[in-house]
Amino acid sequence: MPNHKTLTLCLVLLVLQQNLAAQYNHDTSRYNVFYGSAKQLHGNVKVINCFVSAGKKGWSIEEKNRVLAQQEHGRQWILRQATKYWQVNDLSITTSTFGLENDIKLEKIERDAEPNKLHVNWVPLVLNAIGYNNIPYFCDSINKANQPDNVVVLIFAKKPGRSYAQPSNSNNVLNQRFLEGAVIYSEGFEGYELSDATIVHEMLHLFGAWDIYNSYMQKPEVEAKARAVFPTSIMLDTHRDLNPLMIDQLTAWCIGWIKSYWDWYEYFRPSIDKKDKELMKLVEPNN
Repeated sequence: MPNHKTLTLCLVLLVLQQNLAAQYNHDTSRYNVFYGSAKQLHGNVKVINCFVSAGKKGWSIEEKNRVLAQQEHGRQWILRQATKYWQVNDLSITTSTFGLENDIKLEKIERDAEPNKLHVNWVPLVLNAIGYNNIPYFCDSINKANQPDNVVVLIFAKKPGRSYAQPSNSNNVLNQRFLEGAVIYSEGFEGYELSDATIVHEMLHLFGAWDIYNSYMQKPEVEAKARAVFPTSIMLDTHRDLNPLMIDQLTAWCIGWIKSYWDWYEYFRPSIDKKDKELMKLVEPNN
């Protein structure tokens, strides 16, 4: 018959097992990042830049160089953040640029304060304008030349607008959004100039990061809680200086830098549906 110590040990092990099961419920909660060309922010990441414009007003070479300098600053910032999660030895980010000498011309550049109202598949649209009508063939050429683990396309549009990402929900290379990308406008509707934080913010979306500020996908109370828990998160604000911002615990989990999963993450999951107010009680700082 088991003694008191044995029963106590069994009880402790059972509790630990249950806690670990909840903590590492990783794959099922991050289903979205296992699709498309950008799965997790690991390994060799290839970034394809595209400078696009419509009409007579295009990018100047000085503006393009400034954007590329901002992007480089963002790349270095990501690598510094990676050291905090022991990821720096497993991450490299390289870029190639289309439209540097001459803009890629589009008939028009769509924009809206609520990007979910737009129905534009940006990556195929822009690559077709360059001359790549076969997206799978383009992906194959990138893979053969660079052997990347992840590929993303950043489209820099010469127009005021609200920048947004188009992550994929399909692993089918023939899917219009398999090659994941983001459109990044030259300035915001509010008159904000493009910032390095915006470039990083949209790129992180492609690897699964969530917005945690008040928007058409999040409620004011979510932002309020995020500001209390993650006041310097890159996913909370894109108009401040990048240097003091950080990749917070939640975002690190979203992009695959940490495996630990906690139930309170669900409170921040973007959705237009009602969120369970009971999840609010689970949210506690844990950085």
